[in-house]
Amino acid sequence: MIKKLSTYLFLLVALQMFVSCGKNEGTTETANESTEAVASVSVPSSLGPKDYINWIEDPGNGLIADKTIGEFTFSAFYKPLDYLALSDLEIDSTLKEELPKKIKEYEGMDYFSFRINSNADQSELLRVGIKEESEYYARLEYFSFKMQNDFKLISGGDTANCVLYHYERVYGLAPHASFVLGFPKNVNSKNTAKQLLFEDKIFNKGNIYITIPKEKLNHIPKLEI
Repeated sequence: MIKKLSTYLFLLVALQMFVSCGKNEGTTETANESTEAVASVSVPSSLGPKDYINWIEDPGNGLIADKTIGEFTFSAFYKPLDYLALSDLEIDSTLKEELPKKIKEYEGMDYFSFRINSNADQSELLRVGIKEESEYYARLEYFSFKMQNDFKLISGGDTANCVLYHYERVYGLAPHASFVLGFPKNVNSKNTAKQLLFEDKIFNKGNIYITIPKEKLNHIPKLEI
């Protein structure tokens, strides 16, 4: 009797293990199918003007990247030539004729917007952490004229200095500061990432690297007019 009971228990445990393995295999297949489904989502090959602008400005598409260090967030937005030209023009019947002319004005450089945002102090960024009014004006001078020297663009093994720079001053209480940056284009960087380097001398966060991956740069939709 004991022998028969032992045999029955053994068979019961074996059956439970078989059922459990079957469930696990099913779960694995579902996960693989889910991964494949995500991977199969493709970037549109071309977009009309309004959809193109929306796509470029969508952080989920990878042309906007940021890095938070302590109480500050530093962000970079890579702007393709088509996007810059399109932003300068009216979307009307003249666009097809005017767009190539405007694109030509921007050729030869890589363009970024750069922003520093204070996440803890909502007062004007220039005043965050200062103790004397003289510090405010020293920061203003630095942001306006000297900060350009602290940007580099690394791509394709080449490092370029910032040759176009504009501080978009926000008057009043704003916890951020924005900058327009331009770098000579590296002709060998078509299939490489673009890494923006900023040496922070105001908030003492050191060298800050923000990367736009090559996979994102190589899959930007074509602008269709």
